[in-house]
Amino acid sequence: DEAEIQIAGIKYDIAAGHYEEAILACDGLLERDTSSAAALQHKANALHSLRRNDEAVEHLGRAIAIDSSDPNVYYLRAFIYLFELGEFEQARSDASQILQLDPDNYRGLGLRAFASWILSPESSEVRMSALRDASSAMESMGRPTSNDFWVYWLRAKLLEQSAQIGAALKDY
Repeated sequence: DEAEIQIAGIKYDIAAGHYEEAILACDGLLERDTSSAAALQHKANALHSLRRNDEAVEHLGRAIAIDSSDPNVYYLRAFIYLFELGEFEQARSDASQILQLDPDNYRGLGLRAFASWILSPESSEVRMSALRDASSAMESMGRPTSNDFWVYWLRAKLLEQSAQIGAALKDY
């Protein structure tokens, strides 16, 4: 299918750091098919890479309105909310949506843990819940990628705050 070939080219452009080209290709695809959730998602990814996060979130919202069954769309939006925009409630909400779609999604578990901890850092109950989520994320992760370091950092920080220094040092 022609759209799939175009999406493959867009993914290549993003991986190669050709973000503007990817955005233009997404725009071309969206001119022909305004309901392409994949084009909206990849455009958002390219926009995020250019630090145009408000635009990225807008496009992700449009993608979700078209197809709300893809946890990856929620992941990118939750990631942007959490790490780029500081909108922690929205990040936690999207992370929870990821887990409704895929209960063992390690990124959803990690994002929910991080957002919850940021929202209530002094609450021991929230810290323990976040620690459970972060530990489950690590168990579900399999082989981590360099993009997943934050899950280890988060669990180490939560263990440290829970006076489990020896365990924390293993994650740092």
